[in-house]
Amino acid sequence: MKLIRACVTTLLFGAALLAQSSARAMDQVSIGTVGSASANIWPVFIGVKKGFFEAEGVKLFTSDKYAREVMTDGELLKSVIDAHMSKIKEGDYFALLAYVQMNGEHEKLLQSIREKVLKQHEVATCLGFGPRFLHSTGQAYKGGPNTGVFLQITSDDEFDLPVPGQKYTFGIVKSAQARGDFQVLLDRGRRALRVHLGKDVAAGLRKLSEMI
Repeated sequence: MKLIRACVTTLLFGAALLAQSSARAMDQVSIGTVGSASANIWPVFIGVKKGFFEAEGVKLFTSDKYAREVMTDGELLKSVIDAHMSKIKEGDYFALLAYVQMNGEHEKLLQSIREKVLKQHEVATCLGFGPRFLHSTGQAYKGGPNTGVFLQITSDDEFDLPVPGQKYTFGIVKSAQARGDFQVLLDRGRRALRVHLGKDVAAGLRKLSEMI
């Protein structure tokens, strides 16, 4: 057990140091991973990557290829969200991957988004709070057939705490899990969009719900 804790600590410490130095060096950095493309991967470093679209306090992230597919001439946030949702076809399923604080208010707002998608597209829908879903449905998202359309939701941390005895924070650990999970989806050619909200998650979710 001590050996496992030491290995994880070393890995996370390296992630924090490389994230800080990489962020100063350039605006866009790739995300490196260790081991197989599984649900519990740990990024070796966390890059600071600019989103391909930003409006109304919301940033959007995806692969360069998929960004070209969902960008429209209108350059409106809703237009990009609509383009992503239009990728849902018969036989697909829709998954909300929420890397935000799990509380009653957030869950209610996320469920309302899920229910809207269910009614509009008549496909199976699911909601999971990250990183807890990674060892259950998260395995199927990456290892199953390419029939999922994914909307990952991340946010700025309203509060963050340092990991005791380390130079990185719990926010960095959470970010590592979210970005690593999202990168594997992209690497496997999934239709995935990451929506990054500000610190007021509830307000951001209400805005997103209005666009669905």
